[in-house]
Amino acid sequence: MPASVDILYLFTTAANSKPTYRRGVLDLLTYPAGHVLPFSYRRSDIADPVDSLIAPGRETPAVVVFVDFDPKLPTAYLPLRRVSILEVSPPLRPGSTTDPEERIEFFLRLEEYIEYNPAEDFRQWHNALTALDTAREVKGNRARYFVVAGRNVFDPPRGQEQLNWENLVKAVAESTRFGDSIFLRLGRVAAYGSGRNDAPLNPYREGRPRTYLLRPGHAYQLDFDVYVKPGTAALRGRSPKVTVTSSSELIITTKPFQSVVSGLVQQSAIISCKRTIEDTRAALTVEIDEPIPDVVNTPGPVLLLDLSVPRWVVVGFCILVFLGSLLVSSDKETWAELVCSAAVWTWLAKIAGSGLLAVAAFMAFRKLPAGQG
Repeated sequence: MPASVDILYLFTTAANSKPTYRRGVLDLLTYPAGHVLPFSYRRSDIADPVDSLIAPGRETPAVVVFVDFDPKLPTAYLPLRRVSILEVSPPLRPGSTTDPEERIEFFLRLEEYIEYNPAEDFRQWHNALTALDTAREVKGNRARYFVVAGRNVFDPPRGQEQLNWENLVKAVAESTRFGDSIFLRLGRVAAYGSGRNDAPLNPYREGRPRTYLLRPGHAYQLDFDVYVKPGTAALRGRSPKVTVTSSSELIITTKPFQSVVSGLVQQSAIISCKRTIEDTRAALTVEIDEPIPDVVNTPGPVLLLDLSVPRWVVVGFCILVFLGSLLVSSDKETWAELVCSAAVWTWLAKIAGSGLLAVAAFMAFRKLPAGQG
């Protein structure tokens, strides 16, 4: 049975004339679990009981619901994804007076996709969510509130994440607003190779986006799925490209593009990090050609990467440079006070010092030996 706990419901629309809303829905379906995505609402869109459920420093469970609204067709509620509200800015305080037009930003940590049964109609969750119409004060085709509290009607997820996403986007593609869209799902950035351990994701801090921690001299893999409704007019005989690019020369992406075709396609991009002793932040951008001009039908995800050098590398580099410089700069007079055969020891010291400096230089070498491979 579904759990009976209070959660928040964040409703959103996606008219063609609202590109920000459309991109928000598509991005919500794109980013991997753990990513933090901001959603904003005017204060007048938030029902008063919501204020008491959101407290600073406490995570609040919620579900984002897409309202498929077309004046000529019945409205449909499509729940998309479970999220946790980590922060609200400015904070909501019960009884406080705020300008109704002020924007309130919700910082959402993305979690599981809502499960859809492919054997059922895409409106399969609609009747369960119409119970919230009273709290939203729906009259005719208009609702007063878009953020309301309600009972959780969803069971814990059972299926595989990739399959849940596929069933979900197939349902969303049946809506009136996203029938021509190209859907994308990004996996977590993971180490390249047999282990495939996920790259660490830095903690969330005060509205800042979370970043993946990568290491110089290592390679990583980004898996992604692309879905286009079969038979859609979106492609119109074209083959849009999925392009993965980096904002830093220290991070190189292989397989820079893939063609979009109907149905589900699974692909991967390899991320190579050059050797460096600098801490660098870069943006990894995944872009898809818009299938229809002047309408947002593709997501625009950006993953932030922190290319950070382990502390032991920095300390080791400094020690090697210090000792290498000290040995190379030594002369016979210095060694004559310590040993007999000063000339031999001077020669050996300079060789050892040169070796230490060579190792330090290798640690700071900017390019991987394999290049772009």
